[in-house]
Amino acid sequence: MRLDVAAGRCRASFLQSATIVNTMIKQPRRVTSEVTRVAREVGTDGKPRGQAQVPEVTGVWKDLTDSVNSMASKPHRPGCATSRT
Repeated sequence: MRLDVAAGRCRASFLQSATIVNTMIKQPRRVTSEVTRVAREVGTDGKPRGQAQVPEVTGVWKDLTDSVNSMASKPHRPGCATSRT
């Protein structure tokens, strides 16, 4: 749940903390939305090389976004011998 704060009524330290928390809440939502979009494009719609675009994402969320983009950029090849027969 996003913290709603009125800048004029809060201490600077609380306002800074609220901003950090709100950013932490926003990042997973943005990443989830983009990863879902790319999965739908690549997996369901058959659009190869879809890319998740999440500007300003950091840390674990950036790593996840980069991993999804790496997987989506590689052409699909069967992974086991039985699928090639």
